[in-house]
Amino acid sequence: MKKGLIISISLFLAFISCTKNKENSVKNKPKKELIQQRKRPKDKVGKGNNLTKTKKRTAEWFLALDFNIEKIKNKNSPLQKHFSEYLGLGLKLFNQAKRGAERQQIKNKLQKIYDYTLLKYFHNLDSLDAKNFKKNSMSYLRILYLLEELGFDVTYYKTELKKVKSKIDYHLKLRGDWQKCAFENYYNYFKLKKPTIISNTQNYKGILNNKLNANQYTLSQAYELTHFVFIAFEYGAKKTQSKFGMEDLNYLYAVLPKLAKTYQLKNNRDILAELVTCMKMLNVNDLALDNAVTYLLKNQNNDGTWGNYERARKKYGDLVEVKLYLHTALVAYEALTINSKTNSSSTTQKD
Repeated sequence: MKKGLIISISLFLAFISCTKNKENSVKNKPKKELIQQRKRPKDKVGKGNNLTKTKKRTAEWFLALDFNIEKIKNKNSPLQKHFSEYLGLGLKLFNQAKRGAERQQIKNKLQKIYDYTLLKYFHNLDSLDAKNFKKNSMSYLRILYLLEELGFDVTYYKTELKKVKSKIDYHLKLRGDWQKCAFENYYNYFKLKKPTIISNTQNYKGILNNKLNANQYTLSQAYELTHFVFIAFEYGAKKTQSKFGMEDLNYLYAVLPKLAKTYQLKNNRDILAELVTCMKMLNVNDLALDNAVTYLLKNQNNDGTWGNYERARKKYGDLVEVKLYLHTALVAYEALTINSKTNSSSTTQKD
């Protein structure tokens, strides 16, 4: 009996000791590490937010963002895709900045990115396997376009593009309709010789041909639909479009607000922002648009981003800012500012 009691007391004391060690371990951990472990949601700015404050927060986040090229390379993350998103947001912020000092700050930040495009390594598409080539090749053209818009010298970039163009041509047969349309836009813009497969993409409609009900859309199909609208307006470079006839337009006027309501309820700020941009491009007049804009303003994070990707921080570390927060910041900022006087064509694309 006494022996059993002694064993029980020993086990209890061991448990207490273990618990204290755990508590001490937690106390000694850096605050940043604890926050990461708890996966706390980001604090939202709330109902008092407005467009001026939104733009300021996002600009501050962008200027503080560590766009670490070496980390991206080491993680085997799609380099050109992240480049295009970073430059896209930079261009939008640059065009929205009112003061010369702000514009210069942004340009200085982008100068470092431009300098990297002068290195041979950046132009590595020809060495990529089919999967990574598909992830990066459209963004490769997008980057060239954005650099020109920002006023950088792209002579060397265009020389490198010529070396890989035949491979891009070949890969076009592996692309879906909206991607073929996007490539035709870029080929036209840069006056590149077009292969037959994209010689005339006016009738390429992809998911739009199906005229699905809003409740039938998957998330990937919703993204595909938004990109057909982006392409029709050349990612915001044009104020009018000629791709959609009246039947398509009536369908879009009906389905886009319904999809916006759905994804607002799901708290998916990324696709919601793209839907808002589409509705603004098409001048959709619906309460769902007003509600979505208000929602995006209220749900900006205090640090200037949107969404909550903290669960991915364990996997990606600090790279989660570039891999996930960057895209959502770009599309949300675009959605909220696209009707501003200094509009730009910085809307992103997904490869």
